[in-house]
Amino acid sequence: MTLRRSSGQAGKAQFNPAQQRRRGMLAKIHIAQKQLGLTEDDYRAVLIRVTGLDSAGAMSDAELERVVAELTRLGFRAKADGKAKPAMHPVALKARAMWISLHQLGVVENPSEQALEAFAARQLGVVKWHWANQAWGYKLIEALKAMAQRAGWDQHLEGVAPAAKARILKRRLAERLFAMLKHEGLIPHHWDILLAAERLAGVEIGGGWWQASAEDADRVVQAFAQARRAPMKPVSALELVR
Repeated sequence: MTLRRSSGQAGKAQFNPAQQRRRGMLAKIHIAQKQLGLTEDDYRAVLIRVTGLDSAGAMSDAELERVVAELTRLGFRAKADGKAKPAMHPVALKARAMWISLHQLGVVENPSEQALEAFAARQLGVVKWHWANQAWGYKLIEALKAMAQRAGWDQHLEGVAPAAKARILKRRLAERLFAMLKHEGLIPHHWDILLAAERLAGVEIGGGWWQASAEDADRVVQAFAQARRAPMKPVSALELVR
């Protein structure tokens, strides 16, 4: 009997790039569901809205790609290094900006992303906040607005044009910090906000404080906040009359 040498091909698993890619997309979709904090109903709603199907397993590769793109738009970020990257959608950006502003106001001690995550976890009852779910983000922003309002930073914007809202809020924050500097005796009592902006921030605003741009107001806010953290040297009698 003649023995034939086996080629080894029969029992060897064949690598199929298309199948591997499909499995990768399915895994990514399920990771995104968890990262975004989507309930099963919300998850199915996204699938149906994008493809008309309620099961990722029943989708074509093209449909899976569309679902991944939509979940990415909603804030999903792949964890290439094992750490969730902060989302960059408008709600997350606003929450971060408010957190930093509250630190400048002295309401928040730690302005870091980690401190904000811890605060969000307490407020929203989630184990880990990945800056992804925009519905959670809106709830968090409302909590931050309430903190700002209690600290005297007016958040009411009824009747304000959308394009002017950021500028108005920055100016109000600067005004609140200016009032605190005066109340705490950290600047001469006769200074107005324009003089304080010039002396502390190097910002000259012609035509009145109401004409301050968002960029100028932001520089003033940073300088006023720094002045509260590191008070000026005692003011001399000569400086008081300047």
